[in-house]
Amino acid sequence: MNKSLDRAAVKLMVTIVDRGQGNRVVNIYRNRHVYLQFVCLCHGTASSEILDYLGLGDTKKDMVLSLVPDSAVENLLDSIIQKMKLSYPGKGIAFTVPLSGISGMVSQLVTKDQSMMEGESKPMDAKGKYDLIVAIVNQGYTGEVMDAAKSAGATGGTVIPARGISNEDAEKFLGISLLAEKEVVIIITQKEDKQNIMQAIAHSAGVKSPARGIVMSLPVETIIGLV
Repeated sequence: MNKSLDRAAVKLMVTIVDRGQGNRVVNIYRNRHVYLQFVCLCHGTASSEILDYLGLGDTKKDMVLSLVPDSAVENLLDSIIQKMKLSYPGKGIAFTVPLSGISGMVSQLVTKDQSMMEGESKPMDAKGKYDLIVAIVNQGYTGEVMDAAKSAGATGGTVIPARGISNEDAEKFLGISLLAEKEVVIIITQKEDKQNIMQAIAHSAGVKSPARGIVMSLPVETIIGLV
């Protein structure tokens, strides 16, 4: 059963680092009493020019999803900046997304050692300036998504393999199959650019295109690691 909660109580923290570094991130968070971690394999979509600038030869990434109490966010981000050197270009990115509900037992687990993580922390100055765009498309169409997004001002994104699962009513309404292999493209963008980027993606890779794309956005509250 889902439990309604104070929107500020628990956050989803997303940390994206080079492939093989995900376990380091997990260990850092575990040492700070963050118990729930999920690691996904993904890859980046930055252009060759950006990769050259960042000194990166490989776009394979680890994405770590963590449930954390809001009071611990700034301290956790401060720890990850120091230990993973996210203040340097190309080392990775971390950001938080608000949640509107969570199961009661999970909420208790996430917040039970909250006091251990509170204390002095550096202020984060990017709060509320960014959004997370999520595009779910048929496998093989991430190029179309990123070409459209970049034409509207995006600089890069991260791709996660996925598989759609749906029912007949949803497929009939949308006119698409949601059982095919999918790819999820996530893009961090400044709020003022979000609408143009989403419209560009919907036009080039939307539901009526061969990509059969679905595009949505989420607010980003705190972020580190942007170049």
